[in-house]
This record gives sequence, C-alpha cells and structure tokens, in this order.
Amino acid sequence: MCGIFFAVSTEDQRRPSLFEDGPSSNIAPFSYSVQLSEAQISAVTSKNLSAETKLTSAHKQKIENLQRLRALHLELNKWKNARNSEKAAEIEQQMTLLSVEDPDENPGQDYNHTDSSIAKIMARGPDYAQYSEMSQKNNRFQFFSSVLSLRQPFTSQPIHNHDCVLQFNGELYNGDCIDSNDTELIAEKLGSALDSNVSREDAILTVFASLDGEFAFVLTDLQDEKVYFGKDYIGKRSLLYTVNENAFVAASVLSGHENTQETEASSIHILDLRTYDIQKVSYASIWDKHPSENAVSFECILPGTKDLDVDSQVEKLHLHLSQACAVRQHTIHPLHNSSGDVELGVLFSGGLDCTVLSGLLAENYTKDHKPATIDLITVGFENPRTGSSPDQSPDRQLSLRSWFELSKAFHGTCVTFRLVQVNVAYWEWLSHKARVLDLIYPRATEMDLSIAIAFYFACRAENGDSLTVCSDIRDMAWDDFDINSMATRVPNYTSRAKVLFSGLGADELFGGYSRHENIFNDLTESSSEASINEKYGELSASLVHDINVIYERNLGRDDRVMSSWGKELRYPYLDNGVVSFIINSIEPELKVGFEWVTQVTKKGEKRCKKFTRKVLLRRLAEKLGFPLAASEIKRAIQFGAKSAKLEVGQSKAKGTDAL
Repeated sequence: MCGIFFAVSTEDQRRPSLFEDGPSSNIAPFSYSVQLSEAQISAVTSKNLSAETKLTSAHKQKIENLQRLRALHLELNKWKNARNSEKAAEIEQQMTLLSVEDPDENPGQDYNHTDSSIAKIMARGPDYAQYSEMSQKNNRFQFFSSVLSLRQPFTSQPIHNHDCVLQFNGELYNGDCIDSNDTELIAEKLGSALDSNVSREDAILTVFASLDGEFAFVLTDLQDEKVYFGKDYIGKRSLLYTVNENAFVAASVLSGHENTQETEASSIHILDLRTYDIQKVSYASIWDKHPSENAVSFECILPGTKDLDVDSQVEKLHLHLSQACAVRQHTIHPLHNSSGDVELGVLFSGGLDCTVLSGLLAENYTKDHKPATIDLITVGFENPRTGSSPDQSPDRQLSLRSWFELSKAFHGTCVTFRLVQVNVAYWEWLSHKARVLDLIYPRATEMDLSIAIAFYFACRAENGDSLTVCSDIRDMAWDDFDINSMATRVPNYTSRAKVLFSGLGADELFGGYSRHENIFNDLTESSSEASINEKYGELSASLVHDINVIYERNLGRDDRVMSSWGKELRYPYLDNGVVSFIINSIEPELKVGFEWVTQVTKKGEKRCKKFTRKVLLRRLAEKLGFPLAASEIKRAIQFGAKSAKLEVGQSKAKGTDAL
C-alpha cells in the first residue's frame, strides 16, 4: 500500500515545509528530491498526530460539564413534553454555553492544508517516503509517495520509466505477480506496451485496464504531456482530485482544498497538461477494444428464469469467496515482520459478513497446514449521552458469540482466533474527531463521521483486551460457555496486524439494507408471479447501482481513515470475480427472500411479509458451521459500536445532517 500526492501547475508552487530543510538528491528526471527514512517518517507522523489530537480547552470544559449537561438534557425533555417552549429555550441556551466549541481553537493550526495532507499520506506508508520536484515546459510538478511494503522485493516510488512517472497505491492479484512486487509488474507491462507500435495513450490505457486488484494510481506521461489517474473498476482505494484552469492536484488524502471530488471508479481519467481539461475513458470501452480476462460487466440473471438449485449455488459461492480470500492471504509479505504471531486481522462486529469471512480465512490456513492467529477486532464506544460503556454496545455482545462459534468450529486446528475488544473513551472520541473529519473530507455528514470514526479506532486497535479460548469447547453450547474460566484475557493488547480484512460489499451484493426490502412494499399476497418477478428485477438493478456508487459512498472515505494507521484493507467480497459471479449468476430470489406469515397484534391477526436478507450468504454460514451468525440481523456499525450520537442533546440528529 502507498500514499499518493501529485500536483502540477503553470505557476510556481510552494515547497511543503516538511521538505524545505532536507538534503536534496539529484534523481533523474527530478530537479529536487528528498528521501525520508523510517525514523524520519515516524517523527513527522507522530508530531502530526499529536498536534491534531490534542484536547483543546473547549474539549476539557465539555468533559467537565458532562454531568451537568446530562441533567439539563433530562430537564429539557421534561419541558418539551410539557410544551413549555420558553423554559425549553432557556435550557437549550444553557446547554449551548456548556458545550460550545471555539472554531478558532484548532489543534493543528501550525499546518497548512498541503502540509497536513502530506503528513497524513506519509502515515499511510511508514516504510519509505520520497518527495520530488521537476519542471517541464510551462508546468511545475510535485510528486510525493509513501510506501507500506507488503510485497517483496521492496520497490521505492515514484518510478521513472519510459518517460513516465508512476505512483501506485494498492495490491494486484494478477496471476503473474502473486509471488512478486506488483508495482514492478506494472512498470514492466508499461515498458513493453510503450515499446510496441500502438499509441502511447492506447498502451497506457490497456495496461491499467488489464489489472486485477485493489488500487489507485497517477501516471505522468512527460512525452505526451498527459496525466492518467484512476482506480480499479470498483474503486477500493481513495484518490481525490481538484482542478482549475492552471493547476491540478490528486492525492490519497486532500484536506481542505476547494472543489475536491472522489475520482470516479469506472473510468480512467486523462488530464491534458496543455489545457488542463480532463477526459474520461470508461473501462468498458477499453475492454471492448482490448478484451481482458479481468474485465467486469454486469448482466443480471433474470428472476424466475430457472429452478433454484440452492445447494449448488452455495458451493459455487463458497469456492469464489474462498479463492478471493486465499489470493489476499498469500500476498502478505511485509518488509518488517513486526506483527508477532498475527499475520492479519478482521474488522469484526460479529455479524454475518465478517464471521463468514473469518471462517473462510481460517479454512484456507487449515488447507495449507499453516499455523495462524487471526485477530478479530471489535470496537465499542463510551456514550455519555446514554451513559453506556463500550462493553454494553450490541457489537460487543454479538462479537463474543461469533468468536465463540469460530473458536468452536476450528478448535484443534492450526488456527487460533483472538478477539480484540477495543474500548474508546469519550475523551478519545473528542480528541480525534477533528482529525477524522479532516481525513474523510470531502465527505461531511453525521453518518460519515459515525461510521468512519468506528473504523478509525478499530484499525488503530490499541490497548484493548484480548481473549483466546483455552478449553475444549467442541461439544459446548454458547449458553454453557464460561468466559472467565474457559478463555484467557490479556489486557492492554495492541494488534500488530498490518493487513486487515473487511466484509464491506456483502450488503450491497446480497441485499442487506432495509431499502432493498422496501422495493417489495407494494406487493400483496395475491400479487401475480409476473409482478413479483418485476420487483426482483428492480432489486437486481438496485444492487448494481449500489456497487457502482460504493466507491463514493463508502470506499474512499473508509480507506482514508483506516489507512491513516499504516495498515492496509482488503475486500474479498469486492473481488472482481466475486462481484461478477454474484451479480451475473446468483438469482435475486437468493439475495432477498420473503414469505407471508400471520402476525398477532393488539388489534388481532394480520398477514404480512417476513423478509430474509442475504439468503445465500446465510446458507453458506450454516454450511461453515456458524448457525448463530446465520440467524443474526443486520446492524449498521455506527449503531452496533455505538459511535453515533455521542454528544448530549444529539438524540434528534440525523445521519444526513452536515457537520
């Protein structure tokens, strides 16, 4: 994984203060270049983290006022219920005075936007960093790359080759680079393509469209005066950009720049350095011209077109997901093996998606007879508004059950599951909130914050309690499990796993949200098969739309916060082959199912629809031996971890509210 910062302008650009005093090297074609050691990177990122997470005096005052704020909140509700608007307004004014934050008291005020962005990008790649400058004709260039090396041999960035400068962030799973460095593979492919008789543009587009993985890139073609930038087709890595008539910036993190937007995932973008116009070339058009085994296309299977063979589809799904996990497991070769006995972790709520994922990872280790410990990282927040502790969060309770189920299924094998319970105190949430808002920019709603900050602290994975089963539980039921005597608890545990697996994408592929159920609201028990099939067609279209926009809704935002700890996220559910199989080959009836049942209410009996979301994935969970996870309902992370609405008086806040 890497961090990318690229800037070009027709005007002189200020050199970031981080590199003003560093010793410069002349590395062709750059006129100025500074390389940073691991120790220097650590010093910069630590200083930046400390500056941006310092508790302000307003924060400290808010913490001191918590008890008074809770009391006022109860009093406010009393006066609102009594419809006394005058008293309610008086209480609200008192609460405002006690909880107001000074917007001018910025803990990161010593950093300008570019310096702050580069420091955050540096944190993504703690093994190596290089800043370079050059000029060509009317343009001034700035390149900065940081590297977290997980594929050997180590390769520094940016790479200059065939009059091109490459900055690459991600992992490739093409068959010819599984056991080697993927950045070197791209450089070799580009070299061969540019040496051929095709146009440079066609050569570059064809190479990037042939890649399979999780990536973002910026390629500067100095010969043709063009900049190519983009992501994999799904968009699993962050890449933001902003452009005007004489300047362009693209970066993994881009704090505070105006008109910043997430790079569209389904196209490769080409910036013309003579006009600063941007052209978009869709992956689909490139694959039409140059067919690739890694091409992605969506041709949804029609509902009701064939008899459902559920067992066969479960087997096929098992195979596809297992292969997607395996290729991501076999490509973890860190530069420094500082992770101890743990190679990878899983962002773990205890729900269906992450439990199936954890089981598949363990299954692959057992097939390879490779001893492994998997960290299952669950996060919970202290919530001063409700007075609840992290241990009371729904995810904390659910994660214990699913950890037990996994440990039971793989007891006596070469795999150990370590449950890591990360607790986030209110003061930590306050001190890191501004940094998280900076990282998720340009996303900026209450929901964005509550989701992102849960992932942020889960990836930090510091000072939690770890639990491992120490008894034979193969024939034990959950209700008989005594955690105090049958598990070993280690306090103040910090996970060192550099690679984390996420279950993101399962809800979008299998219909895990209430909006997918709502498609069927108009159906009655007497609706015709044609009407039902029509609704399933709408479901398929909705799921394709969800995948097409997941880069903008989730992936870019989440990548920026989670990678800020120098860790890499991998998404087996969003593997190109998995996505194509689920959309094109799994019937929509095996995604969202429903039946008519009789419900008893105070007014009597009534007939209603009973839905089952993610039908086939639940069947896979049952096959793997996880009946508890198979029956669990969907709960969003901000509610499962209780990271939403932490402030007193925030109970009426909406997820779409701007921050």
